[in-house]
Amino acid sequence: MLKQLVGHYRVLRLIGQGGMGSVYEAVHESIGQRVAIKTLNHEMTQDPELVRRFLNEARALSTLDHPGIVKAFDYGCLADGTVYIMMERLAGETLYARLRRMAGNLPVQETLHLTRQIADALCAAHQQGIVHRDVKPGNVMIVQDREAAGGERTKLLDFGLVKLLSGTGGTDGYTVLETRKGMLMGTPDYMSPEQCVGGAVDTKADVYSLGILLYRLLSGEVPFTSADPVATIDMHLRQAPRPLIERVASLPAGLDALVQVMLFKDPKLRPSMSQVSARLREIEEEGPGMTKASLVKDAELCAATTFFLMPRPGRGMPHFAQDCWRSARPRIGLMAALILALIMI
Repeated sequence: MLKQLVGHYRVLRLIGQGGMGSVYEAVHESIGQRVAIKTLNHEMTQDPELVRRFLNEARALSTLDHPGIVKAFDYGCLADGTVYIMMERLAGETLYARLRRMAGNLPVQETLHLTRQIADALCAAHQQGIVHRDVKPGNVMIVQDREAAGGERTKLLDFGLVKLLSGTGGTDGYTVLETRKGMLMGTPDYMSPEQCVGGAVDTKADVYSLGILLYRLLSGEVPFTSADPVATIDMHLRQAPRPLIERVASLPAGLDALVQVMLFKDPKLRPSMSQVSARLREIEEEGPGMTKASLVKDAELCAATTFFLMPRPGRGMPHFAQDCWRSARPRIGLMAALILALIMI
């Protein structure tokens, strides 16, 4: 149990508890400001790497000034060895809780609105050279915000697996942690292929995880899952996702194509998070109709990424790439025909 006073803040109650730590609600004794205090479990403080990761989360949050990212006010170590992060107190529900309340999936427009906000927050992190590495429903809070469109705003939580990219010029105050070879970081259902093999990770890993999240919100299921985490990892590495359009009866033009490219196995073929954010905004504003502009954008997206960049089936080509190519080839023909029809109109 956290001591009663942390600086000028009096601990009120335990909010939540997990395998790594606990979260408490506290109030400033003079001004009445309420905060959340996140602590690392005492046994975890015996591992220097876990402590460094915990404090890296605090430092990352303190540098990210974005309405879609939870704010951190202070962090430190108490006399008894407890390490803590003092954060804004959020009132709302996690995206995971909302999914359960909504029987597994969300309406398309709500999904577009929420995921575009998440993408915007990730853009802000990526601009600071920070990769989240654990984008999933449980790490997104939905709070009331009268200033946001629709009156709700997403808040990205838990930067405990944050990775700071080298060469970003933003390493002040961070301990740059190199992942040990073969060490897996993330949640299997939402991990990118490069995370699954413990390889080099950059911002495109968050693009993949957000693609999985989009798929989950719309269809009610993640594209790859198994009771055995090893089998789930193998699916991420080798299997092409079943096209979203086959699972969801009605989608806005372009959304299926966007999710497909976000889930490419090769991170170099995925769009940037800023491109994802911009395309989500366009699809949200276009609504369910299929316009000439959206057709051209989707044709360009499919052609540029799948047709020209993706290798053709051949000897030595990975099974997942062959599956992706066979799945995409009919659509490329359709997109080409649509472009031709538009030109002739």
